[in-house]
Amino acid sequence: MNYQNIYDKLIDRARNRDLEDSVYREVHHVIPKCLGGSDSKDNLVSLTAEEHYVAHQLLVKINPKVHGLLYAALMMSVSPGHSPRKSSKNKVYGWLRKRFSETQLGRKHTEETKKKISEKNTGKKQPPRSEEYRKMISKVHAGKVVSEVTREKIRQANLGKKATPEAKANMRAGQLGRKATPETRAKMSAWQIGKIVPESVGRKISAANLGRKHTPETLEKMSASKVGLPNGPMSEETKRRISESRKGKPRSPEAAAASRLGKKTVATIEVSPGKFKKLNQSQLDRFNSTGIYLKPMGYNPVSRTTDETIQKS
Repeated sequence: MNYQNIYDKLIDRARNRDLEDSVYREVHHVIPKCLGGSDSKDNLVSLTAEEHYVAHQLLVKINPKVHGLLYAALMMSVSPGHSPRKSSKNKVYGWLRKRFSETQLGRKHTEETKKKISEKNTGKKQPPRSEEYRKMISKVHAGKVVSEVTREKIRQANLGKKATPEAKANMRAGQLGRKATPETRAKMSAWQIGKIVPESVGRKISAANLGRKHTPETLEKMSASKVGLPNGPMSEETKRRISESRKGKPRSPEAAAASRLGKKTVATIEVSPGKFKKLNQSQLDRFNSTGIYLKPMGYNPVSRTTDETIQKS
């Protein structure tokens, strides 16, 4: 079929007629701007809505590889709510969608185009998605494996970006109650092997965990996970970090005595100050050697100390 001939006849008829003022019309570029057309009067013609729609379909048939024409025809098939026009047939809409999809394969945006898209979308908020829509998206992506190349691209694109408090709260809420499968845990563990945490990241993690205490259940899991693992000698770097992290921190009298004698404190017993002063160092050491630590009643250390300074008090 000669689509060019049909298009030319449509334009000629529109140029050689007078539409009544009551008739709805749309301005059409005879030679589309994406093909070098201008906004001059000679290149413009008034068409009815139906003629305009047909004209753009004919242009797609004549120039099937021009992305701009496909996009224009597709947008004419879509209402502001992003659903097919009532006046358009499903087959027409489906044909345009298929052609548009074919032209997108292998197509890449230039850096300039990416920048424009980014600037246009900056500050925009996505409309809330329905539960049905979320399930559909989840189903589409189920089983898809993201390649290492794509992962690296995503990582590079997100470098330096900071999530807003609102976004962080949404991510946190989305993770509540979710449990990773053993397979996922194994992948995460393998991914972390050999990775060194930068000093700045380590400080952030440390600051975020200050004052937090593990539950007995978590401590039990951590202990069970280390059963059978070899405890190799610590590197000088690890020793240095541990030493620096403990500098200036107050140490309890129990820890001081246990550290001096190399024993683990089993229990702490408070005695009256009068009785405590009568005890000499050898007697205190005899108790400490069995893991029992004696201290005077009402004694609450506020700074790093040793059991020798306790006796002096």
